[in-house]
This record gives sequence, structure tokens and C-alpha cells, in this order.
Amino acid sequence: MTGEEAIHHLFSRDTSQELDYGPLLCTLVAYASLACWAAGSHVSSGLVVPMLMIGGLYGRVVGKVSDTIKTSRTASFTSTYVLHRSWLTSSA
Repeated sequence: MTGEEAIHHLFSRDTSQELDYGPLLCTLVAYASLACWAAGSHVSSGLVVPMLMIGGLYGRVVGKVSDTIKTSRTASFTSTYVLHRSWLTSSA
């Protein structure tokens, strides 16, 4: 898979559940450290594609964490709402 295909895959909405935390975090650490090394060296190298890849990886990790938090809070909120709603209807 080329860099362009990987970036397209990361920014796609259809592939949100394909990758787990482990591969995302390992790739993020590898790309970030190599991009920092390349930027600090005297080698002429492009940083546009690595920065897009790092941004896509970071965004995907943040999205997965947000989705996990939302899913766990929705379950607890739903049960709290049902209890609250039943309390309101029983006293009326």
C-alpha cells in the first residue's frame, strides 16, 4: 500500500472499525519519530505525506477513544434516563 492509499484509507469514514489501537499507535510512533529525524537532518525530504499520515493516525486514535467513551456513557445515560422517566410517570 502506498502512502497516498494509506492516507486515503485513514481519512475514509467507511474504515473506522478496521484497525485496532495497537497497530495505529505503533505506526503513529514510528512515523512521528522518523518524521522528526528527517526534519532535523540535512537530507532533503518531503514532510507533507508523513504529516498527513501522522494527522490521520492521530485523528483515528482520538476518534476511536471518543467513540469508546460515547458508547460507555450512552449505556449508562440510557439506564439513568429510564429510571428517571419511570420515577416521573409513577408519581403523576
